[in-house]
Amino acid sequence: MIESVLFKSIDWVSPTGIRTGDILVERGKIKQIGWDLPEHAEVIIHEKGLWLIPGVIDPHVHFRTPGLEWKESIETGSRAAAAGGVTTFFDMPNTIPPATTAAEIANKKAIASATSLIHYNFFIAATADNLDEVNQVPNVPGLKLFMGSTTGDLLMDGYDAQDRLFANGNRLIAIHAEDQTLIDQALAQIKDPMVHDHP
Repeated sequence: MIESVLFKSIDWVSPTGIRTGDILVERGKIKQIGWDLPEHAEVIIHEKGLWLIPGVIDPHVHFRTPGLEWKESIETGSRAAAAGGVTTFFDMPNTIPPATTAAEIANKKAIASATSLIHYNFFIAATADNLDEVNQVPNVPGLKLFMGSTTGDLLMDGYDAQDRLFANGNRLIAIHAEDQTLIDQALAQIKDPMVHDHP
């Protein structure tokens, strides 16, 4: 394993504008940022066009673990995210089974702990039957409300349940805002819909 790498004349965005300088990385972590750092690293890279950017947080991914890993998994999704500069993701709950309980969130976190290359967290889905539990689950970025049909029983299109969620919630609520009545009408008119039928 390479112990140290020095990037010479790399660009980064600072509060005062674009800066150019050197970055010393030791054992995979930034050790020093400066100008004209001594060239004592194991590997020295002089390349034009390299940029240092802050790690990106992606607050809405569908990594499909558990149950739909043939589409994408936490492992493959986190690898792709890391390759693109993403350091943290928040995964959506419409998996099989859907993440609607503390146990399902704990299961997803256990899988991520063993397979994710980057930081993670998981939204929990609100349903008409779990409103008491969703506000008690520790360490989630928020609740997901599906107003249109999706995986499993995640549909919450009744105004009474939605009112209870908003009136008694204490967390951020991300909304998949659709009208299930319109969806049902469109599906009755268009049999075997294709992507171009969506509008």
